Parts: sequence; structure tokens; C-alpha cells
Amino acid sequence: MNIIKNSLIIASYVLLIAVFFMCGYAFGNYKIEPADVAVATYEPVSEAVVNAVKMDEKEEVTVYMVLMENDVLNLYSVNGGEKILLGSEKISANIFPREDIEMLKNGITTDNLAEAQELFENFVS
Repeated sequence: MNIIKNSLIIASYVLLIAVFFMCGYAFGNYKIEPADVAVATYEPVSEAVVNAVKMDEKEEVTVYMVLMENDVLNLYSVNGGEKILLGSEKISANIFPREDIEMLKNGITTDNLAEAQELFENFVS
């Protein structure tokens, strides 16, 4: 009697394990059709295309410029050719390397206000 009982217990365990793995296999091979899920695809966009789209939309982009004029460091907001002075501070050009002074005289532009403010504050302090 014990042998039959033990055999049935072992057979039921083997059957349960087999059903478990078969279900896992069935769910693992379930294929989702593309119509069911929206897949985002990203393609690199060339800079020329981006510039052409911006020109077509006539969207004005604001850039920020740090510019040195007559030993005064100015922070400008430039939007559509219009320069708005955000801040200015008199600095001594003698303490900075010549390359930095040349860059400041030509103007350093960025599209991020926080970066422009940080750059301005680094030269002022």
C-alpha cells in the first residue's frame, strides 16, 4: 500500500512540474503582434534637417551670450536678432589667460541659461 501511495505522490509531483514548465514554455513563446504594441523607433536626424525644419517653422530660438566689451562682462539673451542685457559686471582682463579673453571678446553662446549664468559667474568671481 505504501508503495502505491508513494508512487502516486511522485507521479503527481512529476505531472505538476511538467505542467508548470509547459505553461512557462507556452507563455514564453507567445508572440505579440506589432498592431498590439506601439513601437517607438528612433532614427538619427542630421543637423541640416533640424536647421531646415527650424527655418521652415520660423521658430525663434533663444540663445544666451557672454560677451566682453571694454573690460565689462555682459550676459545677453539673444532672440531673433534682439539682444537683451541680463547682467553686466566690470572685470579686470589682466588676470585671465589670453585665450579666455579672446573667447570672451568673440562671445561665448549657449542655449542653456544656467550654463551661461555659471560661465558669467565664474569670470566675475
